[in-house]
Amino acid sequence: MSAAFNIEIFDCNPNAMIKEVPIMKLLFEHEQITVRELIERRVRLEILKLQQEEEQPGYLIAPTETERLLNNKSQSEVSEVDIEKQCRIAITSFKNNGFFIIVDDQQIDGIDEALTIRNKSQVEFFRLTSLVGG
Repeated sequence: MSAAFNIEIFDCNPNAMIKEVPIMKLLFEHEQITVRELIERRVRLEILKLQQEEEQPGYLIAPTETERLLNNKSQSEVSEVDIEKQCRIAITSFKNNGFFIIVDDQQIDGIDEALTIRNKSQVEFFRLTSLVGG
């Protein structure tokens, strides 16, 4: 019987004085995953929550203008978001330092880097923003 690894995902604000509460939990069947798998799993769950109208999009997904227009037509319509495209956008953002990830207090650098997770591992996503004026 294989173990399941339930990890906690946090969106972190570097200026916050207290630790945020987890925004979601992800379940993995194996203790070895890649950063790419982690990002893709998070994006897929964010889209699922968006389609179920549970919340606004998380900061790893960015629906296109067309998708926003189509999805705002009626609250009863199912949201149509290109999942694969959103995964590619999030992965490209990670590669271009749009955000960084810390897993159990260790910063992760490579998109295909292997991670060893444990049950209750904490994964922190830090979004980087440009400063105005240099």
